[in-house]
Amino acid sequence: MITSLSSTTSSPGSLAMGESRPQNLAEAASQFEAMFLRTLLSQMRSANTALNQDSLFNSKQQTMLRELYDDQLADHLAAQGSVGISRMILAQLGGQNKSAT
Repeated sequence: MITSLSSTTSSPGSLAMGESRPQNLAEAASQFEAMFLRTLLSQMRSANTALNQDSLFNSKQQTMLRELYDDQLADHLAAQGSVGISRMILAQLGGQNKSAT
């Protein structure tokens, strides 16, 4: 039996059938923004590392600490919503008709 996505039920299996809750969508949008920022920071660090190969601060330990810092920074920036990616995702997927500013 095929059910339409527009029908809303509050059964536990409804999420598996395509229903999304606003808090789940907001959390997924925030996680996507954090993942995007983490990738962005990683690519920026790799470009910087390529330019400074002979630096004293280019050890395995420093690289590991920078990666941990970048993960925390990405999570923090995504939680603040300062970049705005999660707001645009929510506006597009959440059914809001407001344009992102």
